[in-house]
Amino acid sequence: MAGWRERLASAMEARKIGRVELTRAAGVNHTALRDILDRGVTPRIDTLAKLASALGISLAYLLEGDVSSDVAITVNGYSLGHRMWGEYAPNEAPVIPVSLFHENTVSVHIQSSDLEPRFHRDDIVVGVKHFGPNLDNLIGTECIIQTTDNQRYIGILGRGQTVGRFNIKSFDPREDDIPNVKLAWAAPITLIFRQPR
Repeated sequence: MAGWRERLASAMEARKIGRVELTRAAGVNHTALRDILDRGVTPRIDTLAKLASALGISLAYLLEGDVSSDVAITVNGYSLGHRMWGEYAPNEAPVIPVSLFHENTVSVHIQSSDLEPRFHRDDIVVGVKHFGPNLDNLIGTECIIQTTDNQRYIGILGRGQTVGRFNIKSFDPREDDIPNVKLAWAAPITLIFRQPR
């Protein structure tokens, strides 16, 4: 069974991230990463957390391996229009699988009112990170986003001026787009946990 060092090296290889790029993204000394990978030095937990975050994996995954957990949600009803909804018969209710605690799950606590009315203060938004050339498939989707220069946004993904570049649209039409950025990853928002008011 692979240990955390193997998972770290494997994540670097899968994401085509070299040592220099990883140490810059994680804010970790290059010597520390060399000692971890080549000399068997056991780092502090905060160092591992920084490396995991820079690779877009959870610390739990790095330390323990597959920590994904699938849950199924039974859908109770369906929209009828005009704010009305109907109830499924018990034997007709669809069951939707939901992946929780996937290694690439990212969640953000909304702590401002800037994103209203779409998201409210104290909402938790959750998505699973997508990497690589298929990010074009997320055009028009509400996403949690990290750029290659480690800027983080919540917005609607739009097409940039050139291939591999994206615009990040605000939920407020009065705000300008963030133009032509290169993405490390984008996580389409699939769950919103809303706190009672």
